[in-house]
Order: sequence, then C-alpha cells, then structure tokens
Amino acid sequence: LGPLLEQLELALEQVTTELNSVTDNPLVDVHASAGSHVLHGGNFQGQAITTAMDSARAALASMGKLVFAQFSELINKDSNKGLPANLACD
Repeated sequence: LGPLLEQLELALEQVTTELNSVTDNPLVDVHASAGSHVLHGGNFQGQAITTAMDSARAALASMGKLVFAQFSELINKDSNKGLPANLACD
C-alpha cells in the first residue's frame, strides 16, 4: 500500500499547489470598496487538477482491488485455512 499512499499524497500536494496558485486561478478580492472584485488571466484549464484526480482514482481503484482479493481469499473455504466461510464462529 505504500506506493499507493504516496500517490495519494502527491495528488493532494498537486491539488493544494494548484488551488493556491495565482497564475491560473481567479483571485477574488472581497475587501474591494465596491463589492467583490475578480481578477483573472483567463488561463485556467484545470489540467493539473484532472491529472491529480486521475492519479488518485487509479490509486483508490488499486486499493479496492487489493482489499477485494484479500477478502475473497479469507471467505473462500479452499484458501482460508479452515476458517468458516462467513468468518463467523459457529
């Protein structure tokens, strides 16, 4: 799970960096004298967010696949070394 957790941490770091970036994201000045004032360069494409979320999705899917495989081995009476099939004591 270590590489998958590192992948999730990297995705979080990328999203945090992108959200705190002022080069692409609109800036809202709530302290402007005539209400809110929005400044932007019109460059926002969201590619950094998309890439990070795709990476996070792949990591979560791999974790789910691993958990499913391990759980399947536990409840399979041929591979669970004598445990009851429903994992409940009789």
